Amino acid sequence: MVFFRKSIHIGVQTYNAEEFITAEELGKRISEARAMKHRLRFDLMRETNRIDKEELELFEYRLAKYMYELKAHAKLNKHIDRAEALVTKFRNQKPPENATREQVEQWEKNKLTPKKVLAVIRRYITSQNTVPRKEVALVKTSYGFKLKQYAPRLLDKVPHKAASINDLVLERTELPMPEVPTEKNMRQIRAAEKLIRRKRREYEMQDRQFPEMEEDDRLKEYLDRCAFINKDGDTNTYAYNESQLEYKVSAENSAKKNKKAVMDWILDQELNFEPDEKYMYSNSAYFLLGDIIEQVSETSYEKYIKENILKPSGMMNTGFEGTDKLAVGYQDIYDNAWTLYPGVGYSATSLISNVPDLLKLRLRLCCVKRQQYDFSHRKNRQV
Repeated sequence: MVFFRKSIHIGVQTYNAEEFITAEELGKRISEARAMKHRLRFDLMRETNRIDKEELELFEYRLAKYMYELKAHAKLNKHIDRAEALVTKFRNQKPPENATREQVEQWEKNKLTPKKVLAVIRRYITSQNTVPRKEVALVKTSYGFKLKQYAPRLLDKVPHKAASINDLVLERTELPMPEVPTEKNMRQIRAAEKLIRRKRREYEMQDRQFPEMEEDDRLKEYLDRCAFINKDGDTNTYAYNESQLEYKVSAENSAKKNKKAVMDWILDQELNFEPDEKYMYSNSAYFLLGDIIEQVSETSYEKYIKENILKPSGMMNTGFEGTDKLAVGYQDIYDNAWTLYPGVGYSATSLISNVPDLLKLRLRLCCVKRQQYDFSHRKNRQV
Protein backbone atom coordinates (compact mmCIF):
# COMPACT_ATOMS: atom_id res chain seq x y z
CA MET A 1 0.00 0.00 0.00
CA VAL A 2 1.09 3.59 -0.59
CA PHE A 3 0.15 6.50 1.69
CA PHE A 4 0.06 10.20 0.78
CA ARG A 5 0.04 13.19 3.08
CA LYS A 6 -3.35 14.87 2.94
CA SER A 7 -3.25 17.69 0.41
CA ILE A 8 -5.66 19.82 -1.58
CA HIS A 9 -3.56 19.02 -4.66
CA ILE A 10 -3.86 15.20 -4.37
CA GLY A 11 -7.05 13.18 -4.69
CA VAL A 12 -7.70 10.97 -1.67
CA GLN A 13 -8.48 7.29 -2.22
CA THR A 14 -10.07 5.37 0.65
CA TYR A 15 -7.94 2.56 2.05
CA ASN A 16 -9.37 -0.89 1.34
CA ALA A 17 -8.07 -3.67 3.56
CA GLU A 18 -9.42 -6.36 1.23
CA GLU A 19 -7.50 -5.13 -1.81
CA PHE A 20 -4.23 -6.94 -2.51
CA ILE A 21 -2.24 -6.32 -5.68
CA THR A 22 0.80 -7.85 -7.32
CA ALA A 23 4.31 -6.45 -7.04
CA GLU A 24 4.18 -5.30 -10.69
CA GLU A 25 0.98 -3.32 -10.12
CA LEU A 26 2.42 -1.84 -6.92
CA GLY A 27 5.56 -0.73 -8.80
CA LYS A 28 3.40 0.91 -11.43
CA ARG A 29 1.41 2.83 -8.82
CA ILE A 30 4.57 3.96 -7.05
CA SER A 31 5.99 5.26 -10.36
CA GLU A 32 2.78 7.22 -11.01
CA ALA A 33 2.90 8.64 -7.47
CA ARG A 34 6.52 9.76 -7.89
CA ALA A 35 5.70 11.44 -11.20
CA MET A 36 2.75 13.26 -9.61
CA LYS A 37 4.92 14.33 -6.66
CA HIS A 38 7.54 15.74 -9.05
CA ARG A 39 4.88 17.56 -11.05
CA LEU A 40 3.32 19.13 -7.96
CA ARG A 41 6.51 19.58 -5.94
CA PHE A 42 6.32 23.37 -5.69
CA ASP A 43 2.63 23.40 -4.75
CA LEU A 44 3.25 20.74 -2.11
CA MET A 45 6.28 22.61 -0.81
CA ARG A 46 4.36 25.86 -0.45
CA GLU A 47 1.54 23.99 1.27
CA THR A 48 3.94 22.29 3.69
CA ASN A 49 5.89 25.45 4.52
CA ARG A 50 3.00 27.79 4.94
CA ILE A 51 2.74 29.49 8.33
CA ASP A 52 -0.49 28.90 10.23
CA LYS A 53 -2.51 31.81 11.54
CA GLU A 54 -1.49 31.48 15.19
CA GLU A 55 2.23 31.30 14.38
CA LEU A 56 1.93 34.28 12.03
CA GLU A 57 0.21 36.39 14.69
CA LEU A 58 2.92 35.57 17.23
CA PHE A 59 5.63 36.41 14.69
CA GLU A 60 4.05 39.77 13.83
CA TYR A 61 3.64 40.66 17.51
CA ARG A 62 7.28 39.94 18.39
CA LEU A 63 8.54 41.60 15.21
CA ALA A 64 6.66 44.82 16.05
CA LYS A 65 8.05 44.73 19.58
CA TYR A 66 11.65 44.26 18.40
CA MET A 67 11.39 46.93 15.71
CA TYR A 68 10.10 49.38 18.35
CA GLU A 69 13.19 48.63 20.48
CA LEU A 70 15.46 49.37 17.50
CA LYS A 71 13.75 52.70 16.80
CA ALA A 72 13.45 53.81 20.44
CA HIS A 73 17.14 53.46 21.40
CA ALA A 74 19.75 55.67 19.81
CA LYS A 75 22.44 52.97 20.00
CA LEU A 76 20.21 50.55 18.06
CA ASN A 77 19.13 52.89 15.25
CA LYS A 78 22.04 51.70 13.10
CA HIS A 79 20.42 48.24 12.84
CA ILE A 80 17.03 49.43 11.54
CA ASP A 81 17.89 49.28 7.83
CA ARG A 82 19.37 45.78 8.10
CA ALA A 83 16.37 44.54 10.11
CA GLU A 84 13.88 45.92 7.59
CA ALA A 85 15.83 44.42 4.70
CA LEU A 86 15.83 41.04 6.46
CA VAL A 87 12.06 41.13 7.02
CA THR A 88 11.46 42.13 3.38
CA LYS A 89 13.62 39.24 2.18
CA PHE A 90 11.67 36.86 4.41
CA ARG A 91 8.28 38.01 3.12
CA ASN A 92 9.28 37.85 -0.56
CA GLN A 93 11.28 34.62 -0.61
CA LYS A 94 10.07 31.82 -2.87
CA PRO A 95 11.65 28.64 -4.27
CA PRO A 96 13.64 29.01 -7.49
CA GLU A 97 11.89 28.20 -10.74
CA ASN A 98 12.98 25.23 -12.89
CA ALA A 99 15.23 24.07 -10.07
CA THR A 100 16.63 20.60 -9.63
CA ARG A 101 15.87 18.51 -6.60
CA GLU A 102 19.28 19.28 -5.06
CA GLN A 103 18.77 23.02 -5.58
CA VAL A 104 15.34 22.87 -3.93
CA GLU A 105 16.76 20.97 -0.97
CA GLN A 106 19.54 23.53 -0.63
CA TRP A 107 17.00 26.34 -0.76
CA GLU A 108 14.93 24.61 1.93
CA LYS A 109 18.01 24.43 4.11
CA ASN A 110 19.00 28.09 3.68
CA LYS A 111 15.57 29.76 3.57
CA LEU A 112 14.55 32.26 6.21
CA THR A 113 12.05 31.19 8.86
CA PRO A 114 10.22 33.26 11.49
CA LYS A 115 12.55 31.91 14.17
CA LYS A 116 15.67 32.86 12.18
CA VAL A 117 14.41 36.38 11.52
CA LEU A 118 13.49 37.01 15.16
CA ALA A 119 16.79 35.53 16.35
CA VAL A 120 18.84 37.92 14.19
CA ILE A 121 16.89 41.00 15.27
CA ARG A 122 17.00 39.91 18.91
CA ARG A 123 20.78 39.61 18.62
CA TYR A 124 20.94 43.25 17.50
CA ILE A 125 19.18 44.22 20.73
CA THR A 126 21.03 41.99 23.20
CA SER A 127 24.48 42.80 21.85
CA GLN A 128 24.17 46.59 22.19
CA ASN A 129 26.33 46.76 25.37
CA THR A 130 28.81 44.00 24.54
CA VAL A 131 32.38 45.18 24.94
CA PRO A 132 34.91 43.02 23.02
CA ARG A 133 37.82 41.90 25.18
CA LYS A 134 41.09 40.47 23.94
CA GLU A 135 40.84 37.23 25.84
CA VAL A 136 41.04 33.52 25.03
CA ALA A 137 39.62 30.87 27.36
CA LEU A 138 39.75 27.07 27.51
CA VAL A 139 36.12 25.98 27.88
CA LYS A 140 34.42 22.61 28.40
CA THR A 141 32.02 21.45 25.70
CA SER A 142 29.70 18.48 25.39
CA TYR A 143 32.38 16.54 23.49
CA GLY A 144 35.62 17.78 25.11
CA PHE A 145 37.52 21.09 25.33
CA LYS A 146 38.00 24.01 22.96
CA LEU A 147 39.58 27.47 22.88
CA LYS A 148 37.04 30.30 22.81
CA GLN A 149 37.95 33.80 21.63
CA TYR A 150 36.13 36.86 22.93
CA ALA A 151 37.39 39.16 20.17
CA PRO A 152 38.03 38.62 16.44
CA ARG A 153 41.22 37.02 15.08
CA LEU A 154 42.72 35.98 18.42
CA LEU A 155 43.05 32.34 17.36
CA ASP A 156 44.25 32.85 13.78
CA LYS A 157 47.74 31.55 14.61
CA VAL A 158 46.57 28.65 16.80
CA PRO A 159 46.24 25.45 14.69
CA HIS A 160 44.92 23.19 17.49
CA LYS A 161 41.69 24.74 18.79
CA ALA A 162 39.62 21.77 20.03
CA ALA A 163 39.94 18.16 21.25
CA SER A 164 37.45 15.47 22.18
CA ILE A 165 37.48 13.92 25.64
CA ASN A 166 37.89 10.43 24.12
CA ASP A 167 41.06 11.42 22.25
CA LEU A 168 42.44 13.10 25.36
CA VAL A 169 41.77 10.06 27.57
CA LEU A 170 43.35 7.71 25.02
CA GLU A 171 46.29 10.14 24.57
CA ARG A 172 45.67 10.47 20.85
CA THR A 173 45.82 14.25 21.02
CA GLU A 174 46.85 17.08 23.33
CA LEU A 175 44.87 19.68 25.20
CA PRO A 176 44.39 22.90 23.17
CA MET A 177 46.68 25.69 24.36
CA PRO A 178 46.46 29.47 23.78
CA GLU A 179 49.38 31.08 21.97
CA VAL A 180 50.30 33.06 25.10
CA PRO A 181 48.72 31.43 28.19
CA THR A 182 47.68 33.79 30.95
CA GLU A 183 47.39 33.01 34.65
CA LYS A 184 43.66 32.46 34.16
CA ASN A 185 44.39 30.09 31.27
CA MET A 186 46.77 28.08 33.48
CA ARG A 187 44.01 27.60 36.08
CA GLN A 188 41.68 26.39 33.33
CA ILE A 189 44.35 24.03 32.00
CA ARG A 190 45.01 22.53 35.44
CA ALA A 191 41.29 21.94 35.98
CA ALA A 192 40.99 20.28 32.56
CA GLU A 193 44.01 18.05 33.19
CA LYS A 194 42.54 16.99 36.54
CA LEU A 195 39.30 15.95 34.82
CA ILE A 196 41.21 14.08 32.11
CA ARG A 197 43.25 12.16 34.71
CA ARG A 198 40.05 11.12 36.49
CA LYS A 199 38.43 10.01 33.24
CA ARG A 200 41.60 8.10 32.33
CA ARG A 201 41.57 6.22 35.66
CA GLU A 202 37.92 5.29 35.12
CA TYR A 203 38.67 4.09 31.60
CA GLU A 204 41.64 1.99 32.71
CA MET A 205 39.52 0.39 35.43
CA GLN A 206 36.75 -0.47 33.00
CA ASP A 207 39.20 -1.68 30.34
CA ARG A 208 40.92 -4.24 32.55
CA GLN A 209 40.77 -7.87 31.47
CA PHE A 210 38.99 -10.29 33.79
CA PRO A 211 42.16 -12.24 34.76
CA GLU A 212 43.81 -8.98 35.81
CA MET A 213 41.03 -8.06 38.24
CA GLU A 214 41.54 -8.66 41.95
CA GLU A 215 38.87 -10.22 44.09
CA ASP A 216 37.11 -8.02 46.59
CA ASP A 217 36.77 -10.11 49.75
CA ARG A 218 33.88 -8.02 51.07
CA LEU A 219 31.95 -8.29 47.82
CA LYS A 220 32.66 -12.00 47.53
CA GLU A 221 31.42 -12.63 51.06
CA TYR A 222 28.24 -10.70 50.31
CA LEU A 223 27.53 -12.54 47.03
CA ASP A 224 28.11 -15.93 48.65
CA ARG A 225 25.34 -15.16 51.13
CA CYS A 226 22.95 -13.06 49.08
CA ALA A 227 19.36 -14.04 48.34
CA PHE A 228 17.00 -12.82 45.61
CA ILE A 229 13.26 -12.52 46.27
CA ASN A 230 10.94 -12.43 43.25
CA LYS A 231 7.54 -10.75 43.01
CA ASP A 232 5.81 -13.85 44.38
CA GLY A 233 7.92 -13.80 47.52
CA ASP A 234 9.98 -16.85 46.56
CA THR A 235 13.59 -16.77 47.68
CA ASN A 236 16.52 -18.00 45.61
CA THR A 237 19.70 -18.37 47.63
CA TYR A 238 22.82 -18.59 45.54
CA ALA A 239 25.24 -19.35 48.35
CA TYR A 240 27.07 -22.65 48.01
CA ASN A 241 26.06 -25.28 50.53
CA GLU A 242 26.91 -28.90 51.28
CA SER A 243 24.08 -30.31 49.15
CA GLN A 244 25.37 -28.47 46.07
CA LEU A 245 28.82 -29.91 46.65
CA GLU A 246 27.30 -33.40 46.60
CA TYR A 247 27.27 -33.33 42.80
CA LYS A 248 30.33 -35.60 43.01
CA VAL A 249 31.56 -34.14 39.75
CA SER A 250 35.21 -33.81 38.89
CA ALA A 251 37.39 -32.36 36.16
CA GLU A 252 38.97 -35.81 35.77
CA ASN A 253 35.61 -37.56 35.19
CA SER A 254 34.17 -38.14 31.75
CA ALA A 255 31.25 -36.02 30.57
CA LYS A 256 28.94 -39.06 30.83
CA LYS A 257 29.92 -39.74 34.44
CA ASN A 258 29.51 -36.09 35.48
CA LYS A 259 26.14 -35.93 33.73
CA LYS A 260 24.92 -38.97 35.69
CA ALA A 261 26.13 -37.42 38.96
CA VAL A 262 24.20 -34.21 38.29
CA MET A 263 21.07 -36.15 37.25
CA ASP A 264 21.21 -38.19 40.47
CA TRP A 265 21.50 -34.98 42.48
CA ILE A 266 18.52 -33.38 40.68
CA LEU A 267 16.27 -36.39 41.24
CA ASP A 268 17.19 -36.38 44.91
CA GLN A 269 15.96 -32.81 45.50
CA GLU A 270 12.57 -31.78 46.84
CA LEU A 271 10.25 -29.63 44.70
CA ASN A 272 10.12 -25.92 45.54
CA PHE A 273 6.38 -25.98 44.72
CA GLU A 274 3.82 -28.16 42.92
CA PRO A 275 3.82 -28.09 39.09
CA ASP A 276 1.81 -25.25 37.47
CA GLU A 277 1.60 -23.37 40.77
CA LYS A 278 4.38 -20.83 40.19
CA TYR A 279 7.17 -19.95 37.79
CA MET A 280 10.89 -20.03 38.50
CA TYR A 281 13.83 -20.34 36.13
CA SER A 282 15.60 -23.66 36.62
CA ASN A 283 18.71 -25.12 35.03
CA SER A 284 17.65 -28.48 36.41
CA ALA A 285 14.48 -28.40 34.28
CA TYR A 286 16.54 -27.83 31.12
CA PHE A 287 18.82 -30.66 32.20
CA LEU A 288 15.81 -32.99 32.48
CA LEU A 289 14.51 -31.77 29.11
CA GLY A 290 17.76 -32.82 27.45
CA ASP A 291 17.42 -36.30 28.94
CA ILE A 292 13.82 -36.54 27.66
CA ILE A 293 15.01 -35.61 24.14
CA GLU A 294 17.59 -38.41 24.26
CA GLN A 295 15.07 -41.02 25.39
CA VAL A 296 12.42 -40.07 22.80
CA SER A 297 14.83 -39.64 19.86
CA GLU A 298 16.99 -42.63 20.87
CA THR A 299 20.11 -40.59 20.09
CA SER A 300 22.38 -38.23 21.98
CA TYR A 301 21.20 -34.72 22.80
CA GLU A 302 24.12 -33.14 20.95
CA LYS A 303 23.50 -35.18 17.78
CA TYR A 304 19.77 -34.46 17.82
CA ILE A 305 20.31 -30.69 18.12
CA LYS A 306 22.89 -30.70 15.32
CA GLU A 307 20.76 -32.72 12.89
CA ASN A 308 17.41 -31.03 13.57
CA ILE A 309 18.31 -27.41 14.38
CA LEU A 310 21.88 -26.41 13.60
CA LYS A 311 22.32 -27.96 10.13
CA PRO A 312 18.87 -27.00 8.73
CA SER A 313 19.44 -23.44 9.93
CA GLY A 314 22.94 -23.24 8.42
CA MET A 315 24.53 -22.60 11.83
CA MET A 316 27.97 -23.94 10.93
CA ASN A 317 29.79 -22.05 13.70
CA THR A 318 27.61 -23.36 16.52
CA GLY A 319 28.24 -26.51 18.49
CA PHE A 320 29.04 -28.19 21.79
CA GLU A 321 32.79 -28.51 21.34
CA GLY A 322 34.93 -26.63 23.84
CA THR A 323 37.15 -23.74 22.88
CA ASP A 324 40.02 -21.95 24.59
CA LYS A 325 38.45 -18.58 23.74
CA LEU A 326 35.42 -18.93 25.99
CA ALA A 327 34.84 -19.62 29.67
CA VAL A 328 32.02 -22.18 29.79
CA GLY A 329 30.89 -24.70 32.36
CA TYR A 330 32.99 -23.27 35.24
CA GLN A 331 32.13 -23.49 38.92
CA ASP A 332 33.71 -21.96 42.01
CA ILE A 333 35.05 -24.68 44.38
CA TYR A 334 36.29 -22.44 47.21
CA ASP A 335 40.00 -22.73 46.48
CA ASN A 336 40.40 -19.46 44.53
CA ALA A 337 40.60 -21.48 41.33
CA TRP A 338 38.19 -22.17 38.50
CA THR A 339 37.86 -25.78 37.41
CA LEU A 340 36.18 -27.08 34.25
CA TYR A 341 33.65 -29.86 34.77
CA PRO A 342 32.98 -31.81 31.54
CA GLY A 343 29.34 -32.73 30.94
CA VAL A 344 27.90 -30.55 33.70
CA GLY A 345 26.40 -28.02 31.28
CA TYR A 346 24.62 -30.57 29.05
CA SER A 347 21.26 -29.17 27.84
CA ALA A 348 21.21 -26.38 30.44
CA THR A 349 24.18 -24.54 28.90
CA SER A 350 27.47 -25.18 27.02
CA LEU A 351 26.11 -24.48 23.52
CA ILE A 352 28.63 -22.16 21.83
CA SER A 353 27.55 -19.79 19.06
CA ASN A 354 28.12 -16.34 17.58
CA VAL A 355 25.96 -13.43 16.41
CA PRO A 356 25.66 -14.40 12.69
CA ASP A 357 24.50 -17.91 13.63
CA LEU A 358 21.99 -16.57 16.14
CA LEU A 359 20.58 -14.36 13.38
CA LYS A 360 20.20 -17.45 11.17
CA LEU A 361 18.28 -19.18 13.95
CA ARG A 362 16.04 -16.13 14.33
CA LEU A 363 15.27 -16.08 10.59
CA ARG A 364 14.63 -19.82 10.64
CA LEU A 365 12.11 -19.52 13.47
CA CYS A 366 10.34 -16.64 11.72
CA CYS A 367 10.15 -18.69 8.51
CA VAL A 368 8.63 -21.67 10.32
CA LYS A 369 6.01 -19.46 11.99
CA ARG A 370 5.00 -17.93 8.67
CA GLN A 371 4.66 -21.37 7.06
CA GLN A 372 2.39 -22.49 9.90
CA TYR A 373 0.11 -19.44 9.53
CA ASP A 374 -2.98 -19.96 7.39
CA PHE A 375 -3.21 -17.38 4.59
CA SER A 376 -6.03 -19.15 2.75
CA HIS A 377 -8.54 -16.44 3.70
CA ARG A 378 -6.48 -13.82 1.83
CA LYS A 379 -6.82 -14.10 -1.92
CA ASN A 380 -3.92 -13.22 -4.27
CA ARG A 381 -1.65 -12.64 -1.30
CA GLN A 382 2.06 -13.20 -1.97
CA VAL A 383 3.88 -14.67 1.02
